[in-house]
Amino acid sequence: MKSNKQIFIKLLREVEKNVKDLKDEQFEEFVKGNFRIQIMPFKDSISKPNKKDFKKGVSENQLQEVINFLNNTDERDAGLKILNEKCPNKFYLESLMKSLDIPFLQRDNIKKLQEKIIESTIGYRLRSQAIQGQNRPIA
Repeated sequence: MKSNKQIFIKLLREVEKNVKDLKDEQFEEFVKGNFRIQIMPFKDSISKPNKKDFKKGVSENQLQEVINFLNNTDERDAGLKILNEKCPNKFYLESLMKSLDIPFLQRDNIKKLQEKIIESTIGYRLRSQAIQGQNRPIA
């Protein structure tokens, strides 16, 4: 079992990591008191850190940025472009899918993972709008 000192050191490292991930504008808002950093405990993260996450460098801020973009765009091509730019590898795409609660198979390749993400976010919203009669194309 880790001592309180080790737990505190781990917490400070998480704070440092989150501050480093902030954009300059976000940091300025944080200093002004208009922006908050939230550290969420993960199950067994203090005693058993996931070395794969540290190795690949996937942060919650990066994932949330991609999720926000996907939730605010109505174009599949724009979504695919952001996935190509912001999700450089399979591990990142799998982390994103876990955050979005999208099922995937380990044997899925990068292209398949991207398709599932786009269809589960943008495609889902577009199909729903079409069914409800919104955004009908003008004939």
